[in-house]
Amino acid sequence: MPLSVQFAAFAEVGPSSQVLDVGCGPGALTGELVRLVGAENVLACDPSEPFVAACAARHPGVDVGSVPPSRCRSRRLGRRGATAARSTNSERIN
Repeated sequence: MPLSVQFAAFAEVGPSSQVLDVGCGPGALTGELVRLVGAENVLACDPSEPFVAACAARHPGVDVGSVPPSRCRSRRLGRRGATAARSTNSERIN
């Protein structure tokens, strides 16, 4: 089972969730979130412009933005001041 599937299950993301993917990278977890809740219910952010571009290209309809890490920690991001019911962060420290 892909890690993105396991992580979404661990975060208890369900069909009615609104989700913020913090540190989305190129969008592996974002794709699973879109599959579960639809692009209109997923917000994604990453401080890396190339990752933001890759995630946006892979997942049309997802609100993807480049924001500094301090702002990524906020659950209030995205369109129309929406508040995410769930926020995910799959970043790792190597």
